Amino acid sequence: MLHILKLRGTVINIYGPSGIGKTGLLELVSSIFATPDSIITFAATPISITILSERLGSVGMIIDDKQTSFDDSKISTLIYSLAEGRTRLKATKESDLIENRKFELNVITSAEEKLNENSKHTGSSRRTIEIYTNKIFSSNEKSIKAHKISRENYGLALNIFVNKLIDDYSSNEYQELLEKYEEIEKYVNENAPKGTVNSYIQSVSGIILADILMNKIFEFGFDEKSSLEMGLNILSQLSIEKEIDEIEMAREIIEDWILMNDKKFERQNFYKEYNNLENNNTLTENLDSSKNIVETWGIYKDGFYYILPTKFNEVIRKSGFSPNKIRRGFAEKGLIKIDELNNRFTVTKFYKGGNRRMLAYKLENEPKRLEKEIEEDYEENIVSKNISNYSIDELIKTETDLKEFEKMLEKEKELEGEEKDEN
Repeated sequence: MLHILKLRGTVINIYGPSGIGKTGLLELVSSIFATPDSIITFAATPISITILSERLGSVGMIIDDKQTSFDDSKISTLIYSLAEGRTRLKATKESDLIENRKFELNVITSAEEKLNENSKHTGSSRRTIEIYTNKIFSSNEKSIKAHKISRENYGLALNIFVNKLIDDYSSNEYQELLEKYEEIEKYVNENAPKGTVNSYIQSVSGIILADILMNKIFEFGFDEKSSLEMGLNILSQLSIEKEIDEIEMAREIIEDWILMNDKKFERQNFYKEYNNLENNNTLTENLDSSKNIVETWGIYKDGFYYILPTKFNEVIRKSGFSPNKIRRGFAEKGLIKIDELNNRFTVTKFYKGGNRRMLAYKLENEPKRLEKEIEEDYEENIVSKNISNYSIDELIKTETDLKEFEKMLEKEKELEGEEKDEN
C-alpha cells in the first residue's frame, strides 16, 4: 500500500516496561504475513537488517528487543535508513561506488525506551512513531493464548487483505484509495496538535486508512470515526516539531547547563568594590586573602552570559551536536549576539586582563541572585576572579603595579561606554 499511496516507510516503536507482553504483540503482528520465527532482534548487524529489508520490501519487518546497552547512534542511523527506504551510498577499496538500494518497508519494533531517547539524529526522530504502553494483555492467560494463536495460524491475513484490495480497487488504478487517503490526511492535518511534524501526519494518515480497510474487509465492527480517533490519539503522544528540532534541543541543553553553573559566570562590577576600598593597604590585604581561585567559564552582565567558546564547544559536542551548526542556529533565532562588522557569532569582551572573543547568550528568564549572595561571593574572592591569571602574591606589590591595575579598570569602563553607545 506504500507504493499505491506514494509514501515512505514508517517505523513504529512500541515501548514500555519489561514483561508487559510486547513480544507477544509482535508475534501476533508477524502472524499476519509470516511465522513468528521471522522476527529478528536489534542484536543483528545493521548490514544483515538492511539486506533483509530489501527482501521484505512492501511487506514489513519486525525487530524485537532493543536493549539500553546498544549503540543509540547506530540504531538511529539504521532506523533512518529503513524509514527513508534506501541504503547508504558506499565505496569499495578501489573507489568504485556501490549504488544505494531502495525499498518500501513498514517496520515495527519493541523496546523498553524510545528508540531516539538518547539520540540527536533529527531525521530518525521525524520518521519514528513512538507509542508507550504499560499493559498490552488484560491477563496472563490472554498473553499465553496470543503466543499460541500466532504460532498455529500465520501467513493468511495478508493474502486475504491484498487480494481484496486488488479485487475492489485495482480497476481504476486505486484512485479511490488515493482520494480516501487525501481526505484522511486533510482531516488529520486540521485536527492534529499544533506543531505536529508533517511526516507524522502522513504516516498516521496511512495507518488510519489501513485500519479502515481492515475493519471493512474483516468486519471487526469498528467504524471510520473510531479509526480517526485512534490516529489523533497516536499523534497526541508524539513530539511536536519544536521538541525534535535540533536547535531547540541544543537550546534546552545550554540553558540547563547555564542554570546549573550560574555561579561560574563572573559578575563584572569589581571596580565598584575597588573604588569603595579605603586605601592601598586594604586592597593588598584583599588580594592576599583571595588565594582560592574559582574556575570560571565566562561572565554574566546585563542579561547576557558571555561563554568561553572552548567551553561552549565542549558542552555542545558532548551532547552530539555540531558547534558551528548550533551557533548559526542560535544566531538565526536571536539567542546570541552577532558581531556584524566581522561576520562572527562571537563578540569581544574584556576578561582576565584582555579582550577575548566570547559567545554572548541571552537567557530568557535568567536566575535572580540576591544582592547579599553576590556580596558574599566577592568577600570570598574579591579580585582573583576578575583581574588576571597571574599569581595573587605577585600582584600589586609596587606603585607601578597599582597604576597598571588602575589602567585595566579604566579600559573596562571604556569598553562599557562603547557598548552603551552601540546600543
